[in-house]
Amino acid sequence: MSDVSLSIDADALVSVEEYIELIAGYDRLTTAVGGITARVAVSQSWALWGDVSMKAFMQNRCRMTNTDAGRVLHLGQFLDEFTTIAEAATRSALSIGQVATIQAHSPKALRPFLHDQLAQAELVATIAPLPVTHGAVCMRRWQQNAEALLEQSEPNRSHDH
Repeated sequence: MSDVSLSIDADALVSVEEYIELIAGYDRLTTAVGGITARVAVSQSWALWGDVSMKAFMQNRCRMTNTDAGRVLHLGQFLDEFTTIAEAATRSALSIGQVATIQAHSPKALRPFLHDQLAQAELVATIAPLPVTHGAVCMRRWQQNAEALLEQSEPNRSHDH
């Protein structure tokens, strides 16, 4: 693997537009690193280095904190599960902040509601133009609706058994 280097003059003045593009590039890179992390985790190739888990590998070999390793790993697993959301983040339609907001309001019990590609596409279309704070309000409402639907379906499941 080749070395990745980036030369940035920290003292140089940049325009607001350049700054916005820099942040969008950071988000795209974070998305890519998350996706690769999920694939490395599944492959378990990290075990060849003698580490007991992917997070331990990330801490020991990539010099990440436990918190950062967990964040990147969970982001990657989330993006791997929800490909429409991942694709939107890859093309900068969603920021990493927006993806994190969707992820935070999508606990495992509610994730089946997002497995449908159309549901993901509708969520992306709704969240993408919003600031993160407004997206969080929207996602809270989505979470409440999904929890209500889950609650309604649970009594039906218990009658089926």
